[in-house]
Amino acid sequence: MYLWAITFFLGTLFLSTRASLLSQPLAWLILLAAGILALLACQQNWRLLRLPAAFALGFAWAMCYSAWQLSWELPTELEGKDVVIEGVIASIPSYQFPRARFEFAVKSFNGQKLATKFSLSWYQKPPPLKVGERWRLQVRVKRPHAFANPGSFDYEAWLFQQGIRANGYVRESSQNELLGRSRLSYPVDQIRQTIGERLWAILGDAPSLAIVQALTIGERQAMSADQWQVLRATGTNHLMAISGLHISLMAGSAYYLVNFLWRRFARLCLWCPAQHAAAIAAIIAALFYAALAGFSVPTQRALTMIMVFMLALLWRRNLLPWQGLSLALVAVLILDPLASLSPGFYLSFAAVAIIFYGVG
Repeated sequence: MYLWAITFFLGTLFLSTRASLLSQPLAWLILLAAGILALLACQQNWRLLRLPAAFALGFAWAMCYSAWQLSWELPTELEGKDVVIEGVIASIPSYQFPRARFEFAVKSFNGQKLATKFSLSWYQKPPPLKVGERWRLQVRVKRPHAFANPGSFDYEAWLFQQGIRANGYVRESSQNELLGRSRLSYPVDQIRQTIGERLWAILGDAPSLAIVQALTIGERQAMSADQWQVLRATGTNHLMAISGLHISLMAGSAYYLVNFLWRRFARLCLWCPAQHAAAIAAIIAALFYAALAGFSVPTQRALTMIMVFMLALLWRRNLLPWQGLSLALVAVLILDPLASLSPGFYLSFAAVAIIFYGVG
């Protein structure tokens, strides 16, 4: 199991060594062939093919996912020119004077249907923006670019992971128009924005507002430069957002609290074992807190790892720590094959592996 998971991971990682991707139909054909090879490898007579099948499956899945992400690119001739788009605000706007910055799920591009995501900025006194609002905007966009300095933050790779295919800004135009708002569009982020507004209404300009927002909904835009300086000096700046550590603490607290209380009532234990009730509570708590963080990539990894271990407990499987970590690794890469491009991916699994080794 361990070797299969590592080989699958190496297959997804191998994609980053390629200079170009295959076409989307060919990528899906390769995934089909890799799936057939994996099914053959499950047979006793084909056991030698298990590791090559895992590598091929990881590579093919990452190839298909990347080809899907790159299925649309901004035409070169439209870079730096005004275009009209329609779509929905897909993230909580970040206000940094004199601009508002947000992700925009594009549904129409110059009158043609499209399904992709842009990162936009709105300068010159932007209006109050809400998640889920549908807008028609005149924008000037360009393809994502980043500096190629070794060791620096790869902004282009980060945008690619987020599914953002262009960035730009809103132009002053009479075509900019609010078309409506849907409660069904990005409901989690709508709830997060409402909570953030309620916190601001209660705390106002209090210095604690930034910390409360960071630990409640994972938003750090209200953090001042002085607060960041203190956090960096004390080495606690990484705690000022909901991360895998917070998700684990919440799930662990829910598990032990429910497990302790459930055992106090015999009738409840006859209806459902205390460990199972505690596992369900841990999953619910992890889901709830990850949702408050907007299901960011670090929380997705932590949530997946927690669910693997808790579901194994619910199914009465005697799952060893290393087996659980291997299953979590595969699950994370299935959900997001590009997770291996993030340094946090290695930090998350390396930290858990070191903990397992230390307590083992």
